[in-house]
Amino acid sequence: MFATQSTLRSLFNYMKYRYILFPLLISILFSGACSFIKRERPSAVPAAKPPAIQKIPPSELYYHILVAELYQADRDWEQAINEYKSALQYDAESPYLAVQIATLYLMQNNPDEAIKWCNKAIAIDSRYLEAHLLLAGIYASQNNNPEAIKQYEAILAIDPLQQDAYLYLGSLYSESNEPQKAIDTLQRLLKINPESSMAHFYLGNVYMGLKNYAEAEKHYTKALDINPDFESALINLGVVNETQNKLPTAIGIYKNILELRPQNHQVRSRLTYLLIMDKQLDAALSQLLILRKQLGDKQGEIGIKIGLIYSEQKKWPLAKKEFLQIVEQDPQNYKAWYHLGTVYEELDQMPAAQDAFRKVAPESELFPQAQIHLGYLYDRAGDRVTSKQVIQDALKIKEKELGLYRFLASLYEKEKNYTEAIAVLNRGLAISPNDEETLFYLGIIYDKAGQYENSINAMQDVLKINPRNADALNYIGYTYADRDINLDEAEKIIKKALTLKPNDGYITDSLGWVYYKKGQYEKAMQVLENAVRLAPQDPVIAEHLGDAYVKNNMPEKAIEMYTKSLKLDPAKEEVKKKLQQLKQHDKTKK
Repeated sequence: MFATQSTLRSLFNYMKYRYILFPLLISILFSGACSFIKRERPSAVPAAKPPAIQKIPPSELYYHILVAELYQADRDWEQAINEYKSALQYDAESPYLAVQIATLYLMQNNPDEAIKWCNKAIAIDSRYLEAHLLLAGIYASQNNNPEAIKQYEAILAIDPLQQDAYLYLGSLYSESNEPQKAIDTLQRLLKINPESSMAHFYLGNVYMGLKNYAEAEKHYTKALDINPDFESALINLGVVNETQNKLPTAIGIYKNILELRPQNHQVRSRLTYLLIMDKQLDAALSQLLILRKQLGDKQGEIGIKIGLIYSEQKKWPLAKKEFLQIVEQDPQNYKAWYHLGTVYEELDQMPAAQDAFRKVAPESELFPQAQIHLGYLYDRAGDRVTSKQVIQDALKIKEKELGLYRFLASLYEKEKNYTEAIAVLNRGLAISPNDEETLFYLGIIYDKAGQYENSINAMQDVLKINPRNADALNYIGYTYADRDINLDEAEKIIKKALTLKPNDGYITDSLGWVYYKKGQYEKAMQVLENAVRLAPQDPVIAEHLGDAYVKNNMPEKAIEMYTKSLKLDPAKEEVKKKLQQLKQHDKTKK
């Protein structure tokens, strides 16, 4: 026996971690061990021919191999390669020596030479398993999946009981978008070893990629039945349940993982996110406090999340304290300044809020939103001139930020200066013609300006961008109904909007209004009653239902709805007239 390296075993360790967790450097293949590990092959498979080094006097060969190993121990790869090449003078037909040279070239980050020497070993002995394994690993590390697949297929042709090879081959097929081949390969492994937790794990991954969550869950569960401590399978089982919106189950799984691995910060972060999604804010807060204790928080990211939870809970003083601590430690944490400004705004501390929003620098992604808040605060204080100036100044810095154009247009809209509002929105659309939100708002302003045809055109432009925009469909349909035109078309498109947003009170009101305009008063009443249930605080919907009650000769209910409409909006003069006429008519009748 000659002193060698355990390249085969190192390769399998490398590949195992590559496919379960994160890619490792293929240099892990080289271990520096000094005993040659042979692999037993099944008797049904002919053994590879013995290395030629067993047939010659060993003295010179021994010398060069031992010197090569000494250089390897000193990590002098170049000299080690030279010694192995010298050994080849005494056994030019040794696939073992060719694989050792290939491995050393790999240590030098020279995969091309490593591939060349692996192929030399295979040319000497096409069934030399170690050469195929090393070559497969190199190709896989280069994401050259077709060549890696060829090598693993060759490995299994040589030794069908190489269980790890099935795993790698199945994973490569999955990565190459050949899921059925991946499934077939892994099922072949399960026939050899039904208790392979890794086969079930990889099958779960394949089915997860196919969005076949039931099968994925079945295989992850089976992997855990075989190996209850299989952390990756447990994590993926949590992801499967999370993807299916089974939040309580996913939360339970992540909690179980943390009982086993309390330092798994990635799982704890995921758990925190799910707890927030499940509205378990106190529990999420507890997890964030643990994370901060474990990891520290130099960047303030955890503190910002804690502050946002306090904000969601309307615990403004606690939120304020969190954000203040962050900006005191890092005055350039613009995200913290922004959220501190929103807290001051809620606390009605306007000067402090303005100061916080001003601290958000232009390079921050939150700068446009901070300027909008600042403009809003000035407008709220009655200083619309300064409010406009803040936004106009911001546009000089962020001229492509459409949110700024929309807010500036809203200031002109409040003044009923629709001409200027339209001009501002068109300036924004000149920069981004297909911005759905800006086009929709333009349609609304055209409507308020009495430019109904332009309003419809703008909404139709929205639908060209997004045919499933239920609000644009509803706006067109309601406009037709309110103007008593195209009523059949109005009914059709409003029904389409309702399929997209089935429980929307405003769209339901539009459908009821179409029926009303078509003279189908009983049908209108039924639909409008549902609209009031869905949107009980809208004065227009209440008014519409009152109109339907009048047409159905139900004056008492009509009076009730008109009264409700006026409570919601006391300035509605038309409703006052309707209510007065109805009460007068009721008195005359009595």
